[in-house]
Amino acid sequence: AEATSEKMCFAHFVDGRASLVVGTHTHQPTADHQILNGGTAYISDAGMCGDYDSSLGMDKEEPLNRFLSKVPKGRF
Repeated sequence: AEATSEKMCFAHFVDGRASLVVGTHTHQPTADHQILNGGTAYISDAGMCGDYDSSLGMDKEEPLNRFLSKVPKGRF
């Protein structure tokens, strides 16, 4: 799911059948964590789970080169 509303709908769908629903994608943690009525824990986005001395958890040189030159020079 892309939007937080889609993730929340899914969480309600599995509430009581799943222990935890953790969204990802934006790399920024959200502050909407909660326990739903059926006992399922929920958060829309856990944030980045990668090396902080990086770009999105990858070696920062390649993404930096892509941003500056608009041409990929290697693999992520």
